[in-house]
Amino acid sequence: METEFSQLAFDQIRYSMVWEGASSVVNALQSTEDDELLIICSGGCNVLNTLLQPCKRVWAVDINPMQIKLLELKRFVISSFPYEVYSGLLGFEGLAGMESSSQQVLSALTETDRSFWAPIFEEHTYGLLLAGRLENYICQFYLNLNQAQKLLMEALFEATTLSLQEDIFIQLKETGFEDIFVQYFSRQNLSKGRDPALFKYTEEAGGEQFYKRLCTYLKHHLLGDSYISRFFFFGPANMPQRLRPPCYQRQHYGNLKKYFHKLELVVGEAIDFLESPAGAKVGKASLSNIFEYTSAQVFETTVSALLQRPKLRFVYWNLLNDQGGKLRSLPAYQSSLSKQLSEDEDCFYFDALHVFDNSI
Repeated sequence: METEFSQLAFDQIRYSMVWEGASSVVNALQSTEDDELLIICSGGCNVLNTLLQPCKRVWAVDINPMQIKLLELKRFVISSFPYEVYSGLLGFEGLAGMESSSQQVLSALTETDRSFWAPIFEEHTYGLLLAGRLENYICQFYLNLNQAQKLLMEALFEATTLSLQEDIFIQLKETGFEDIFVQYFSRQNLSKGRDPALFKYTEEAGGEQFYKRLCTYLKHHLLGDSYISRFFFFGPANMPQRLRPPCYQRQHYGNLKKYFHKLELVVGEAIDFLESPAGAKVGKASLSNIFEYTSAQVFETTVSALLQRPKLRFVYWNLLNDQGGKLRSLPAYQSSLSKQLSEDEDCFYFDALHVFDNSI
C-alpha cells in the first residue's frame, strides 16, 4: 500500500510509545488461542500487551526499522534484567532510575548495539518512553505553562469526581490555557513531532481539534485514571502502577518472558505483509492509524480488498483524517463495538476507532 509514511527517512525513532489504549486493542481484536495477530509495532507497547492475551502468534510489523529495533531492545531488557531495570529505563522512575538502568543495560549489550543506544540514552535522560520524536515534542507542552497553570493541571489530575474536575478545568481555562494549548499543537508546531509530509491528507486542524476532544473527554472521564492522558501532560515519571499498560506493570513482567516464543518481528509495510504467505495466516490485525497517510482512493481500495479476504478482523484509528465513511454502512463494520470502544478510549488524542470483521 502506498502511504506518505513510506516516503520518510527511517533514521529516527518516531514513536517511543503507543497512543492507542491497550484495552481498546484487546477488546477490538478479541483474540483466542488459535489466532495469529498482526500489530503495528510503533513503540512496541501493544505488541507486548497483545502477547499477554490468548494467541498463537503475534507479528510485530513496522515500515520503520527503528521501531523494530526499539522493540528488540525492550525484549532484551525483559529477558535479561529484573523489573526495576525495565521500569527505570522506560522512565517511570525518573532521572535517577534512567541513569542507573541505562548503565546496566549498556554494559550487557553487544558493542554494536551499545554504540547505537548509548547516544540515545544520553540524549533522553528521562527515559526511553520520551525518545520518540512525537513523545519528546508532546511532553514538553507542560513546560510552557506558568506556575499557576501547572498547579491547576496537577489538581485536575487529582480530582476524584467529574464535577470537581470540571470546576478545576474552568479555572484553568480562565488563565488562557486554551490559547496556549491550541497554539502549541497547531499544525505548524505539531510538525516538530510529526513530519510535515504526514499532514498531506488531514482534514482537521491540530490544536483546535485536540482541545475540543480534551473538553469532551473530561466530561465523561477522570483524567487521573488515564495512563495516556497523564503521559501526555506529565510524561512517564512517577506513573502509578495501576495506570500503566499491562506490559509495563510488575505483575505481568514474568509472563512476558514466557510468551516471547510467540513473537515475530517484521520490517515492512503492514498491508504488504498481510498479502504475503506468512501474512495469509493472520486472522486479526491492529492497523493503528496507517490510513491517515493515504489518499481516499488508496484507502477505499485497500480496505475493500481486506474485506474480500475470508475471516479477517481488523481495527484502525482516526487521528486527523476521518477516512472511510461510506464503508461503515457495510455488514462487516462493527458499529456498536466501534462506538463503545471509541467512547472508552484511554485518551482524548484519537478521534475514533473502527472495527471490521468479515467473518461474521
